[in-house]
Amino acid sequence: MPDRNARLVSDSIFAHNTSCHERPLRRKRGGEMAKAAEGKRARNLREFMASAMDFATSTPTAIVLIALVAAASTTGLFLDDELARRYVYGRPWFAVLLGLLALDLAACMIWRRRPGWTRAWSMLTHLGILLVLAGAFVTTAFAERGGLLLYEGQEAGSFESQDTDGNGVRRPVSMGFTI
Repeated sequence: MPDRNARLVSDSIFAHNTSCHERPLRRKRGGEMAKAAEGKRARNLREFMASAMDFATSTPTAIVLIALVAAASTTGLFLDDELARRYVYGRPWFAVLLGLLALDLAACMIWRRRPGWTRAWSMLTHLGILLVLAGAFVTTAFAERGGLLLYEGQEAGSFESQDTDGNGVRRPVSMGFTI
């Protein structure tokens, strides 16, 4: 059992007393050094992950992310639909911002524990926001945008896509039902 006055330093081969002029108390063996270094790395990783989770699940982080999404969305409101899609909603930075918000909400649901009904309402709120974000992702990834001009008494089973073929001609898209 090591001396209580000994202070183990993982960066050194020797364990020293508090006085630097005394001889080393004992020499660490290679296996002990490796275990001590591995333990320190694991402890540092755990501390880093804990501080990262504290940051990710903090209220100020969520407020900043929500404010950024709100500011970007408000900017999109003042633009024409096509410009908003092209310069705000369709940009990678906006998708990253929404992804960070979703990760923050998921982390809050998993790591922040609240007692009783407070936890239930918190979970429902976070799940609701995550559902809206998931809907936005599905719409962005799989939506087909287009237009359909109908006059009274007309029926249609397809619409013209906003996407064009190589010649600039809009292609018809079947809806699978008739209007």
